[in-house]
Order: sequence, then structure tokens, then C-alpha cells
Amino acid sequence: MPVQDSLNFTSGPYYDDFSELNNFYRVLFRPSYAVQARELTQSQTILQDQITKLANTSYSDGDLVAGGGIVIDTGLASIKLENQFDSVDIVANAFQNTVISGASDTTGTARAYVVGVVPRDAEDMNTLIVRYFTDKKFGDGITVSTDDDSVQATTTSATGPSKIPNASNVASMVSVQESVYYMSGFLNYVPEQYMVLEKYSDAPDYSVGFYIDEIIVDENDANTSPAFPAVDIGRTLLDPANGSYNFNAPGATRYRQKLVLAKREYRGSSFSGN
Repeated sequence: MPVQDSLNFTSGPYYDDFSELNNFYRVLFRPSYAVQARELTQSQTILQDQITKLANTSYSDGDLVAGGGIVIDTGLASIKLENQFDSVDIVANAFQNTVISGASDTTGTARAYVVGVVPRDAEDMNTLIVRYFTDKKFGDGITVSTDDDSVQATTTSATGPSKIPNASNVASMVSVQESVYYMSGFLNYVPEQYMVLEKYSDAPDYSVGFYIDEIIVDENDANTSPAFPAVDIGRTLLDPANGSYNFNAPGATRYRQKLVLAKREYRGSSFSGN
């Protein structure tokens, strides 16, 4: 069964006491009898159980069903950036999926595509993960900018504000294209995503996979809706029937299962992800 151990649907308010031992395959609603919330939820569980049993004959947990699989890229490079440019704080995410150029560490101009971004934290600088177009690498203390010059920054250097030399390094990253994976009895849609394995190394020492993030979403959930980025996901559950007495009222909650790229050190036991 796809019902997860970390969530309990068998108690209130759902009372989903489905058991395959009972051999119930349809819920037969009758006139003049109240419809139970349990019956509505269990109708879905019966169908899901049937789908899962059939899917298990063709797929195993974690199988790729459609789309691109997980790719590990150890041929990337990274660039450390100073915290400010023209006295304004750098927003590293503004460089994501752009082409940048600047003086190389030898002669001429280096150009690269930004495939990933790691914003600065208490221990490290803003770092761009890039794929170079040629063998020229960005030099220390130079200005890198997007093709339209709308986003600019300065690489670190021994003489710059950070006093950090060797701005250019190697890097490694794992990514997944838009895909569908079979997991826990569900066909999970996985959006395109990436995770930096090592900012300054091309020899990562991890096992990679997915962390299953599962929650029950209700009308109070303030997370951004992936389908409607300008709206809290909880607001999408309010009744949209404009003109009816129940307009904008809360109703059923939703079970969400989301696959997120994660890594685990070979010598450890805990996963870390985006």
C-alpha cells in the first residue's frame, strides 16, 4: 500500500481504515444515507491499491518511468565572487542560467554558462557553478558580467576585499531533468532540479538519490504553489466556485509526495538535500 508510515490516515479526521483483507473493491453510495468522509477517502485508496498492485508487476520502487534520469557532472568549474559590486550586495541567484564573460587568467576573454549557484553563507563566498565554452578560465579580481551587462560581479582575489586568491576552481553537480519516477506506489512528477555536490572538487564522495518529502497540505500552508507562483499553495485549496455560498471556504486537504534530490556520504547515514 502507498500509505506512508510517517503520516497516519487511519485516525481522525480521515479514518481511512482500508484493509485488503476485507476484499472491498467498490464503495456503493446509497440514497438517504449520509456520505462519510471515510468513504470518500477510502474510494481513492481502493483505486490506488489496484493501480499499485498492477504497477508493481512492471516497476520497482525508484524506477524511472519517463523523462531524463539523474546525471552526475564532474567536468564543471566554480567561481568565487566578492560580496559586493559597486557597493551593492551581490544576488548570486541572478546569474542562474545566464552566459557570463570576463578577462581570463591568461589572455583574452573567458565565457561560460552558469548551470548552478550557491549563495554565500557564514563560511563561504557566493559561488557560481559554470561550464566553460573554451579552455580559458576567469582570472582573479576581474569583473564578470552577463551578455547584457544587467548582472555583474567581481571574482575574489588576494588583493580584493575578501583577500581570497584562486577564484576559479573545479566543481561537481548532480541534476535531473523533468521526469516521472515510480515511488511508494505513485507515479511522481519530478521537476528539473540540481544540487551541487562539491564546489571546489571534481571527485565527490556521495551516493545520490531522492529524499521523499511528504506532507498533508491544508488551507493554511503558506508555501509557494509550484503551479501558481504568486499564490500560497494553501490558498489554492479554497473553494473557487464564485457566486456559491461556499466560495473561498476551506474543504479537503491534500496528500503531497515530492521527490527532492539528495546526497549521502558513503561513510555517513543521513541524507542532505536542497
